[in-house]
Amino acid sequence: MLANWVRIIALVVSIAACAGAAEATVVYSDTVLVRAPEFASVIELPTPTLAGNYRVTATDLNWLGVPLQALSFGVFTATAPIQSRVGAGTLEFFYGGADKLFLQLYAKTALAKSAGLVGLQADCVAVVPLPATLWLLLSALGGAGAWRSLRSRVAGLFRRAPVAAAM
Repeated sequence: MLANWVRIIALVVSIAACAGAAEATVVYSDTVLVRAPEFASVIELPTPTLAGNYRVTATDLNWLGVPLQALSFGVFTATAPIQSRVGAGTLEFFYGGADKLFLQLYAKTALAKSAGLVGLQADCVAVVPLPATLWLLLSALGGAGAWRSLRSRVAGLFRRAPVAAAM
């Protein structure tokens, strides 16, 4: 019986942990036309107002059904690189300074194509704390489980007591 309550509480806690993970605010979003044969560009990202975790995603949009031959991108300050990636995907990094941020993009189109499209998106990822009401709910569930366990033990004692007195 106690094992069932432990399982229920573990399930509620795991659901709560997933519910309070993260929330993203879009800082920059654009679609870039990549001109053949090779394309390089530097885009100034809006300067974040707060220090925190950021995520930049580059997506090959397969313009006219043909993927790019090469794609790489990176995030830099005016003086140093923060992080870079080869191929489409996502970069996650912590930004704590007051410097300007730049997104550098390099792409190479397929041999027979004169252009391609790349989708870019930069998000500020804010960690959302678990609400205080969740802890109240968990303590109420634990209290209800303890109360039910206590009631069943007491009821079990009273069921055994009359049988012993009758002998």
